[in-house]
Amino acid sequence: MSFESMKITYIIVSCAILAVIAFYIRLVYYKAGSMRRHVNIIMILGALAVFFYTLFAVSDNYIIALLMCSCYFICTDYLTYFMINFSVHYSGNKDSNRLLKIKLLFKILCLADTVSLLVNTFTRHTFDLQQAVAFNGVIYWLVIFSPVHYIHLGFCYIQFATALIILIRACIRVASLYKEKFITVILAYCFVIIVNMICYSSGLIIDFSVWLYAVLAGFISYYSIFTFPESLVEKLLNRINETISEIIICFDTAGNCIYHNKAAVYLFNSKNHFDKVKCQAFYNEWKQQNGTYSCTIDGETHYFIVEKNVIEYSSVVIGDYFLLTDKTAEINAVKREQYNCTHDELTGLLNREGFFKKVDETFARSENEEWIMVCTNVQDFKMINEIFGTETGDRMLVRGAELLRSFTHKGTVYGRIADDKFSMFFKKKYFNETEFRKYYYEIKKMIESDAYDLHMQFGIYEVKSKDESASGMVEKAMFAMDEIHGNYMKLFSYFDSDLMDKRLSEKNIIADFDDAVKNEEFELYLQPLITNNKKAFGAEVLVRWNHPRRGVILPDTFVRIYEQCGLISKLDLYIWRKACALLKEWKDRGLTEPYLCVNVSPGDLYYFDIYKIFTELTEEFGIDPSHLNIELTETVLLADYKKVMELFKRLQDYGFKIEIDDFGSGYSSLNMLKDINADILKIDMLFLNKTANYEKSRRILSSIISLANELNMNVITEGVENESQVKMLTDLGCNTFQGYYFSKPLTVSEFEKKYF
Repeated sequence: MSFESMKITYIIVSCAILAVIAFYIRLVYYKAGSMRRHVNIIMILGALAVFFYTLFAVSDNYIIALLMCSCYFICTDYLTYFMINFSVHYSGNKDSNRLLKIKLLFKILCLADTVSLLVNTFTRHTFDLQQAVAFNGVIYWLVIFSPVHYIHLGFCYIQFATALIILIRACIRVASLYKEKFITVILAYCFVIIVNMICYSSGLIIDFSVWLYAVLAGFISYYSIFTFPESLVEKLLNRINETISEIIICFDTAGNCIYHNKAAVYLFNSKNHFDKVKCQAFYNEWKQQNGTYSCTIDGETHYFIVEKNVIEYSSVVIGDYFLLTDKTAEINAVKREQYNCTHDELTGLLNREGFFKKVDETFARSENEEWIMVCTNVQDFKMINEIFGTETGDRMLVRGAELLRSFTHKGTVYGRIADDKFSMFFKKKYFNETEFRKYYYEIKKMIESDAYDLHMQFGIYEVKSKDESASGMVEKAMFAMDEIHGNYMKLFSYFDSDLMDKRLSEKNIIADFDDAVKNEEFELYLQPLITNNKKAFGAEVLVRWNHPRRGVILPDTFVRIYEQCGLISKLDLYIWRKACALLKEWKDRGLTEPYLCVNVSPGDLYYFDIYKIFTELTEEFGIDPSHLNIELTETVLLADYKKVMELFKRLQDYGFKIEIDDFGSGYSSLNMLKDINADILKIDMLFLNKTANYEKSRRILSSIISLANELNMNVITEGVENESQVKMLTDLGCNTFQGYYFSKPLTVSEFEKKYF
């Protein structure tokens, strides 16, 4: 072959390689991913190496050949440098501080070598060219290397080895699935470097390994961007298909199962093997539809969402595949959620919403039958939790639910509609008070204590109209039950038209509240606190409603209503301000006695900052806090004992006196008395009146008075109605009283006229 023919052949091969590299560069350019920039740089440098070496090999001009050869060597510097970058990113690593320092050193050496090779055009200190004649008479450029050139060569090999080491380390660390990714590139690296070494040492006319630079760049680019990711995706998909819980089954056009994943064995299982007969039966049933498929596996019902799709190849249907998603857990969860939404977690009975819905459905289906709604309530149930603990309260509720199921008849709708309130809806012909009395006594057996006397109420509503809703029925039964709240002599209360009228009246009382406050219709009444010599030393502030249409309304009519609807705190605040204004008026008139006592309702502790309100009121009206006593009932103590005791101390430190009202009438004990840091103890005469064992209660009362006196608490007995009570209380050590025997509640003007 002539030299001209050889040059033409070399040019053609190089151009072909460069064309392929250009195609790859364009192909990679439109491919997203972090590797795109790194592989394109390698391909560009590989292409430049081929380009410059080709110009060197075919050039007849000495200077041009010398310059092109230098450019070729420069390309090898940067090609091996950027192979390090490629290896780092290909292995998924980040540049460590150590590697960054090494790369910086390599970059500096690359720049130095670049300068050296460019200067070589003039100095020939690295290499020189000399025309030589091959054995076949071909004239070529013989490269004569100086020792300096081998520094360049060693530098390139060191960079190449660094890139190789990075890949080898990554290959050792990764999972076996990813080892192929590194082994292929490592082998390609090694092949090129071995061929390069052979060409260097063999003294060939032309270094054919130069082509491999571009080929290597193109190979690793295409492999890293296209081949391996696609292979990895295929392997991962196969692995996923075998590990996912979804069932995948493929059929050919004849309906034969050609593939199934491992999950399918769980569904079509027969003696731990895939049952093709079951699978074929499934295909015949579902080949024309999608939907929900249910079957029994190991005695448990399972639900699957079936999705059928066709498999196409070149727009021709070649089969079908089914994707079955196990929705058993979700469907069971929905069922549990639906159950929880309509049932009480503790008792298993229907909750309020579930009860209303079930009653409405039951009532709508009934024909010409009389129905009855019964509601039950344990009076002051929260005290059971306070005294005996919530576990006892919960056991009582669970036991109550069990008894309801046993006492009432089939077809009864049961529900726990609130805290300790149960409701039952059943046919009127089955109603029997005796059964509910048994229910009451069974519940009562659970609490046998002198500290608490359990009592219940039953509200009963006989359904009158077919148009009534469950909520309306319960409301009426509850209203009937509320009528006997606090009445220990009655268990049953029936709703009637009179109660409806009363309910309407209560709604009017609520509706008139804002106007009553605005128009100052609530008036202060004072009931004097009397010593045994009948001298008034103070007064409890009470309230009457001077209604513009109904006249004077006693507090028994509206206070309970306002407590239930949450307006009592607004009324209390109104009374406190009125009381402070009255004390200021008396102060301005030079009257320093008697003091006034105002009541704090249990709800006030939650709605108000009691300390802040009372201190601000005394400052606003300029009154002495010792002239304004603050009275709380013993039930307030049980609500949050520690918090209330802290409040007592702060108020007393400011100058207020604290009174405990109705001590002994509820759930307080002598043991509690020693821990109460109060100034005045008020004992209700009902303590004696409501018990059958009068003498026993008298002794307890004597102990309370004696202990209170020893604890430096003043004792006031309220509800005193006759002289014999005064004498008995005086003998017990009580010398201050409140009651109708001394005076009924008086208007402010009546009080002033009588005691000033």
